[in-house]
Amino acid sequence: MKVQYAINENDLLTHQLFIASKSDRIKKQRRRNRSMGLAYLPMAVIFFFTHKYPLAISFFVLGVLWFFLYPLWEKGKFIRNYQLFINENVKDRIGRVATIEINDESILVKENGNEGKIQLEELEAINEIPSIILLGLKGGQSLIIPRQEIVNTPGLVIELKELALKLNIPYKTDPDWVWK
Repeated sequence: MKVQYAINENDLLTHQLFIASKSDRIKKQRRRNRSMGLAYLPMAVIFFFTHKYPLAISFFVLGVLWFFLYPLWEKGKFIRNYQLFINENVKDRIGRVATIEINDESILVKENGNEGKIQLEELEAINEIPSIILLGLKGGQSLIIPRQEIVNTPGLVIELKELALKLNIPYKTDPDWVWK
């Protein structure tokens, strides 16, 4: 199977955000940051019972606003940070035509005159989300295949599912994934 495509900035951003959304460390950090707003509520209760109603109302409103608005701000912060990372570190990959050829023993990757060979045993998982397919490699790297660039996406998906079965690795489909 041979696939040719070009990666755009949005594909790279989606890859980074997907990896972040699956990271236990980042999920824990985001939950902790969101719950920081709840720390204002005990202060509101204390001020309420000490008859300092303006302060109680202020802390209560601040806590509720933090709990509901902070996740929206944090979502944008992640996007901005990853866009900066992409613009600084991998901007030269944007728009380059790449070719991936998967055979019985390896994956041959060609991009901009460079070639690389990856043994199939290095594949750890295959993730399919609405806009990209990720071939996850041991060591945390991924090959990104943008779905809109592939001529025969259903055929590619069938072949990748067969490959996952052959290698006994997970093939995960998340058709509803969005960055939250």
